[in-house]
Amino acid sequence: MFAKDFSHLYSDECNRRNQDKLSALFAYAQRKDVTFLGNGLPESKYFPWQSVSGTCPTPPFANGIDSCDKSTDTFSFQTMKNDNSNSKLGTCGDSSFNLARGLQYQAIEGQPAVLDFIREHLKIIHKVGTHYQDWDAILSIGNCQAFDAIIRTFCNVGDFILAEEYSFSATVNAAKAQGIKPVSLKMDDHGIIPEYLIELLDNWPADLKKPKLLYTIPTGQNPLSYSLSTERKKIIYEVLQKHDILIVEDEPYYFLQTGEYVSKNERKEVKFNNHQEFVDSLATSFLSLDNDGRVLRMESYSKVLAPGIRLGFIAGSSAILKKISAYHLMSIMAPSGFSQTFLNELLNSWKQTGYLDWLIGLRHEYTLKRDGALDCLLELIPKELIENDVVRVSPPAAGMFFTVELNAKKHSKFNGDKNAVEDYINEKFIEEGVIVAPGSWFAVGNPEEIKDIISSEDDGYIFYRMTFAASELPIIQEGIAKIANVIKFEFK
Repeated sequence: MFAKDFSHLYSDECNRRNQDKLSALFAYAQRKDVTFLGNGLPESKYFPWQSVSGTCPTPPFANGIDSCDKSTDTFSFQTMKNDNSNSKLGTCGDSSFNLARGLQYQAIEGQPAVLDFIREHLKIIHKVGTHYQDWDAILSIGNCQAFDAIIRTFCNVGDFILAEEYSFSATVNAAKAQGIKPVSLKMDDHGIIPEYLIELLDNWPADLKKPKLLYTIPTGQNPLSYSLSTERKKIIYEVLQKHDILIVEDEPYYFLQTGEYVSKNERKEVKFNNHQEFVDSLATSFLSLDNDGRVLRMESYSKVLAPGIRLGFIAGSSAILKKISAYHLMSIMAPSGFSQTFLNELLNSWKQTGYLDWLIGLRHEYTLKRDGALDCLLELIPKELIENDVVRVSPPAAGMFFTVELNAKKHSKFNGDKNAVEDYINEKFIEEGVIVAPGSWFAVGNPEEIKDIISSEDDGYIFYRMTFAASELPIIQEGIAKIANVIKFEFK
């Protein structure tokens, strides 16, 4: 079975792009049986870097990934410029990947060695290829850039897209800057409410074009940290399939699934007897449910390895990915050769099992930090404030954020004006020396054209997004104590 043809949804910009014939010549650049005179590739002997090297921890990280900085259980690699076998100081990655190749103009889609690893990873985690066979993956320089490429491929000025009512501001603002109109979807503690989506699309004004795509952060949603269940994903997928709408799942926090928060006296450490148990514990993705190629999955190495590597990937229908690659050719060209070299050495040294070991270790660390942060918060917030609906705390089961909701109507000033209360409390947090992100910063809003069919119910709550990821747990708890002090004083 093959993916559905979605060319009728391509943007005018996408349709105006001509195939670049020169880029097709890159396929011959590494071949020994041809004399390559086609493209302006500088000769590698003029690259000033003779080698790059690094030291990395060795799986299975028996003492935990938090001890890697002190561990002697490491391997070292040295990638030489022109040595096809590389100069290995320890077990190393793909031996055909030398620095001359890594620093040369890259294949637009990404280096084959890196993509091969990603494809195998997608088969293990998401069972891609089960429902349709013409799928693939291409590299990006992170999910913000990937989303920019996707909306340029599908959206024209004035087009609508769907998004959670609170969402990552950078991607939403990228869409708005291009004249695209996000429509917000109501959420509860389990993410997008399917019934709301159904009502919205079934009553969509006949004189307006339907939204082109849904942008969603299904796991550890940013900013609210909610996670969509498999049941809801199936319903949402079927609804969007009915209305011919694409799904863009933004999943930087997918492997930070910490499980349900439980109190200290009921808590048990989660251990996996093997890699398959870990894989089976992960949330079902939209990509794994996709049977016609309408899902584009964006993943990033920013949260699981390091943000500065600026690498991620998009997975989905190969026909769509070719169109996105055509945009990459005239924008980013290809991700950094340095970054791809280092990523290749790491992942192809760890192999799939070692990478899973790392992800298991990462999950363990984030679970400890999530639990420590929530324990502190729930101990310091007076129970009567929660019982009297002044404060709401919904412990996350994934991601790196938690939120504190405050009932603006219960504050003694501003007559329940949410914006005024939010600004005032935020200033008090700053005065105490703690920085958080006010919830209104993430509000998607709605375009004027559809406000008549949008529910505008308001429960009077404001919220603040906070992270338990950015510092050591004692520092996080110190900040939480300051937050609690402000709340106790302002809502006494």
